[in-house]
Amino acid sequence: MANQARLIKVTRSGGFAGISRTTVVDGVRERNTVNRLMTELAKLKPPGPNIPDGFTYQFTVVDETGDSHEYIVPEHELSQSLRSLVDELVQRARP
Repeated sequence: MANQARLIKVTRSGGFAGISRTTVVDGVRERNTVNRLMTELAKLKPPGPNIPDGFTYQFTVVDETGDSHEYIVPEHELSQSLRSLVDELVQRARP
């Protein structure tokens, strides 16, 4: 995405209980976090298959024009740095 990210919605779904949790990262108030997420998302390769009872992460990036792009990533394909960041974000997420 050429434009700056206005917000990133992060949703974790799946797992044994199948509970989804979502949080939104504000591009104005949390610019550093948005930049870190965008850097990590840019490194992603096309996702492989999910693992049964594993988590799946959906990142919806909305830019300043309102356009959006989605990244869907199985948990086992998160890089260590993206996993650390997502773990922090999921702690504040709501079901």
